[in-house]
Amino acid sequence: VILDDVDKVDQVDELLLGRIVLHSNCLILITYRRKDVLKRLGVEESSIHNLTDLSSEHSLELFYLYSFNQADPLPEFESLAIKFIKSSSGLPLSLKVFGALINGENASYWEAHIDKIQHILPEEIKKRLQISCDALDMEDRHIFLDIYLFLIGEDRDRVIRICDGSGANILLGFRNLDSKRLVEVNSYNTVIMHDHLQDMGRDL
Repeated sequence: VILDDVDKVDQVDELLLGRIVLHSNCLILITYRRKDVLKRLGVEESSIHNLTDLSSEHSLELFYLYSFNQADPLPEFESLAIKFIKSSSGLPLSLKVFGALINGENASYWEAHIDKIQHILPEEIKKRLQISCDALDMEDRHIFLDIYLFLIGEDRDRVIRICDGSGANILLGFRNLDSKRLVEVNSYNTVIMHDHLQDMGRDL
């Protein structure tokens, strides 16, 4: 059973509880926007897997499938394709949208789009990312903006101390942002934010 894009406990309750008798060997796969929903459903931490951004190799494969409808690009497009890969930062949604936008177009059109996406994200990407931002309450939105404007690249503990002086419930707010993958903490305990989310921050 696959449940896609779950962000509320009720969604799982309505679909499964009292409606489907699951076999003991049945596997339920849930994709989510909020990690706390899985915990409230009783999912063990060891069963929760955070997907990482695609590697450069896999990013190219996905991008080529959407831009060329095949795995191997024409040689004259390779350097341009790499620029799109860098702009996507390994985000599958961006790779699909970028690839579809330039499918069947010539190199000049590719170059024009590369210049454009440095400043303006395609609407399809913005709409998908906006869903998570719109779900934030006002306090969490202020924390998100503080991090976006001043604290990207800072140590997580320092971010907590700085934001704690704003009067917001920083521990709860930071956990909410992390649960929605709007901010992340890397292996060096540094707060990071995807480039496309930073683009969204300009519109909040």
